[in-house]
Amino acid sequence: MSGFLRLSLTASRLYVADWLKTFRRPARAKRRIAGRTLPVCMVADELESRELMTAISWDRPDHLTFSIVPDGTLIAGQPSTFQSSFSGIGNASQLRRWLLESFQSWTQHAGINVGFVNDRGLAMGAPGETQGDLRFGDIRIGAASMSSDVLAVSVPHTGGAAGTWAGDIIFNSNFRPVSGDQFKAVAIHEIGHALGLDHSTDPLSPMYPQNSPSTPAAPTAADISRLRAIHGERVDRNEIKVTNDTLRDATKMRDGSYSGTYPLLNYGDISTSSDVDYWVLDKVADYNGPVTVRLRTGWLSQLQATLTILDQNGAVLGTSRGMWPGHDVSVTIPSVSQFVYVQVNRSAGNQPFTTGRYALLTTFDNINTTSNARMNEVLRLNFDFLKSTAYAPLFEGGSSAVFLDDLHTNDTIRTATTLKTAPGFAEGFRYEFFGTLSDTIDNDFYAITSPSVLTTGSVLSVTVDAAELQALQPVVAVYNKSFQFLTPTILRNGNGSVSIQIPGVAANEKYYLRVIAAADGNRYNTGNYILKARFVDAAEPQHQLLRGVLNSSSSRQFFEMTVTQTMLFNFALETARYSRTTSTPSMAVQATLYNASGKELHRVVSINESTRTSSSLMLLPGKYLLRINGVSQTGGPFNSLAFRLLGAVVSDPVGPIGTKVNQAPPTSTPVDQSVTYSPPSTTPPSVLAPASGTENPYTYQPAPDPVHAFIDFQDWYWYFGAPL
Repeated sequence: MSGFLRLSLTASRLYVADWLKTFRRPARAKRRIAGRTLPVCMVADELESRELMTAISWDRPDHLTFSIVPDGTLIAGQPSTFQSSFSGIGNASQLRRWLLESFQSWTQHAGINVGFVNDRGLAMGAPGETQGDLRFGDIRIGAASMSSDVLAVSVPHTGGAAGTWAGDIIFNSNFRPVSGDQFKAVAIHEIGHALGLDHSTDPLSPMYPQNSPSTPAAPTAADISRLRAIHGERVDRNEIKVTNDTLRDATKMRDGSYSGTYPLLNYGDISTSSDVDYWVLDKVADYNGPVTVRLRTGWLSQLQATLTILDQNGAVLGTSRGMWPGHDVSVTIPSVSQFVYVQVNRSAGNQPFTTGRYALLTTFDNINTTSNARMNEVLRLNFDFLKSTAYAPLFEGGSSAVFLDDLHTNDTIRTATTLKTAPGFAEGFRYEFFGTLSDTIDNDFYAITSPSVLTTGSVLSVTVDAAELQALQPVVAVYNKSFQFLTPTILRNGNGSVSIQIPGVAANEKYYLRVIAAADGNRYNTGNYILKARFVDAAEPQHQLLRGVLNSSSSRQFFEMTVTQTMLFNFALETARYSRTTSTPSMAVQATLYNASGKELHRVVSINESTRTSSSLMLLPGKYLLRINGVSQTGGPFNSLAFRLLGAVVSDPVGPIGTKVNQAPPTSTPVDQSVTYSPPSTTPPSVLAPASGTENPYTYQPAPDPVHAFIDFQDWYWYFGAPL
């Protein structure tokens, strides 16, 4: 193909994976990736000039996890060597301890909890959920070979565009810290970026790029203020109205009728080093056997806590002390005569893990029918907003609990449920709600009010996530105070999640949010969801990559795409018809990306004039083949259909931000962020001939992805975009 059309995206920021150009390729690789070294933050040198893009809070910052990838896990084609690279300063246990301390240096100051989980060793950036993927932590730690002037890089959270890369931290395997303190200094800096912080101009801040890498600094007041602005203050939801710091004010552990055949599950938070939480546990009728209370902090936080059970007079019946961060403990007592108190506080001693989230799992042992495995599964769901008795269907049958059946009381905009500002956040900046679409005609309206002061260019960011995999596919719409629909920018729409932006929002104004199920098809139209609305001071950008028209005589187009530097994309496919009637059949358009050998790398499908997205995709320099095709569900002809392929390109400072030594960066670094395409062709390249059977998304079923196997075309709603 010849006569290339050039699409150029020019900006002064770098793509997310530009740091890969600093990687040292394996010996067998003869060519280098073209391009310049990523200008990352400096140590002991001039501060790099950079323009801050507004940080975006994690969807549930109080429910984060991290994992250390096993050695051999692929990082953009390179095997991670974290454990072996740093074995000279500490064994696996010590390295983990230093990382725990580094996370805790931030999380103790804001509404953030980060628990440690195991990592199954899938390649970093594997298709999956940005947060809550059970195969690995939300923030993954690895190491790969980079040039000697880079110590580590990180990928801050971007609201979805980075996919499972979000928050990941890559140490340079050639970095040889002389001490644990030097290792922690780099880790604390990179964790700050993973949590949304940019560089600081204060030399005392751990985010100061000239800070000595041998001295792990504590966050400054300005760092903490910024962190709280992004993620909120640390709040114990049990103590919003009244504290539970005394026996008299103890929080009840059960509500309503309770048989004792499944565990009681309660969540709490030790918010300060002096905080003490008291709970009251009532006797179950006609049960006189042993009762076990388990204090769970693993997965949930790094809290090192002590559990104590007291009788009605405050005398100790049993106690157990956590010996390390995230250490789960339990106490069993012979019986409960009437009621007992349960006390939770930080473990004594000079240790840093004095704050964090925890769960209490209480079993009436002789009548409990729930296995330990089931308890762990329910605990990982993090449904801490449910009443204790609402967990029954989860523990007993594995079916979903109903978050809130509003009985159709907020189905109109005039009966919208008024939401309150989320605990820990300044008034009007963040709202959240846990709801349920209970049947096919249910739709939920909510009213929110913007902050009294907003900066110029602020946007309203709204996200709705399905609470269970392979369940609800939600749709969200926003209206102004006059009930007028506001046109959104769609950032994510697929895999049970929809995220939109509304520009031009005003201060101290009422806005209405509507949550419904996707209209096409009768699957994925009921279920629980988590709604989050945030007012932020900058928009998340999207770039138009391609646009065109499909019709019956030209139902598919092929492009040869040349990528000149490593990029991390989140693709969005937008479609619209020029005309339609009530008899117009269902239409699907898909964009499928292949490498130069014809292997499918990525696919996104838009059904019935919608904007659909998939998981993130890292593209290394080279040539690719892109197929755009449309088809009607009936297989018959169709009228002209317009399409646009958009790309949310993860770029600095929402791309990797690293710690670099011995070289001053330029004050600005324009980068040629370009992709070139051949003119569209209707003739498929020969390498795509075997893939011709994949052109009809109504009948084609791809290989199982991380969530499920296909049943019919509606499963494209839950397709992560790439074969495994």
